[in-house]
Amino acid sequence: MEQEPETDPIIDLIPAMVWSATSEGMLDFANQHFLDFIGAPLEEISGERFYRIFHPDDTSHLASEWHEIMASKNAREVEGRLRRADGQYRCCTLRQKPRLDAEGNVLKWYGVVLDIEDRKQAENALKETKTALAASEENLSLIINSLPVLVWSARPDGSADFVNKSWLDYAGLPADQILDWGFLELYHPDDIPGMVDIWKKDLEHSDHTILKGRIRGADGRYRWFYFSGRKLVDANGVVRWFGVNIDIEDLQRAENALRESEAALRESEHKLNLIINTIPAMA
Repeated sequence: MEQEPETDPIIDLIPAMVWSATSEGMLDFANQHFLDFIGAPLEEISGERFYRIFHPDDTSHLASEWHEIMASKNAREVEGRLRRADGQYRCCTLRQKPRLDAEGNVLKWYGVVLDIEDRKQAENALKETKTALAASEENLSLIINSLPVLVWSARPDGSADFVNKSWLDYAGLPADQILDWGFLELYHPDDIPGMVDIWKKDLEHSDHTILKGRIRGADGRYRWFYFSGRKLVDANGVVRWFGVNIDIEDLQRAENALRESEAALRESEHKLNLIINTIPAMA
C-alpha cells in the first residue's frame, strides 16, 4: 500500500512548514519543521486549535479566507502572522491545494507555510524609501519651480529636457514648445548665431558655460538674460547639463545708460577742449 505523504520521514526534512487538513478544514498533520517553528506539539494545534498560532488581529480574516477557499475549492495564497516559538510574530504566506476524488469532492487539503517576514520587511523598507524619495522629489520640484529664475537642464547634445515653471510662465508657452530645441524660437534672431556657437563649443570642450542673450517673453518683448550652466555626470556615467537664466534687463539698461553717459561726457569734454583751444586769448 502506498504510504501517505504526511507519514513519510522525508516530509520532516523539507525546509518548509508542511501541513494537511481534513476535507472539513481541520488540521491533522504538521511536519517537524512546522512544529519546531511554533514550538508546540501537533496535539496543541490540531483541529481548529491551529487558529491559536496566528496573530489575534489576523484570525478573523484568515478564518474567512479559509472558508471561502474550502467552499470554492480554488486554492490561493493567504498571508498572516504566525507566532514563533520565541513569541515573535512572523509574517507568513499560506499555500494550499485540495486532493479530489473522481467526482470532484475534496478528500484532503495539503499545504505549506512559508516565512516571508524578512521579505516583507524589505518590501516595507523599500516602500518607505520610495515614499521618502517621492516626497523629496516633490519638495525639490516645489523649490525649483519657486525660484525666480529660469531653471533648465539639457542633454549632452545641448537640447533641453526640462524647464521650470518660471520658464513656462515667462515664455507663456507649454513645455513641449520649449523643450528639445524649441527654446531657440524664443531667442532674439541677432543673438542666436553667437549663443549657439558658444553653447556647442562648451558642450564639447568645457564643463561649464556662460553667455548672454535676449529671450522673448509672453508679452512679445525681448529681455536680456545671463546664462550659466554646468555639466554633471552621475554614478552611471550619464551626462546632463543644469543651469539658470537670470533676467538682467534692468542691469543691462543701467550699463547701457552708464556707457551712454560716459560717451556723452567724453564728447562734452572734447567739445569744451576744442572751444578752449580756439579762444584767441590765454584761457
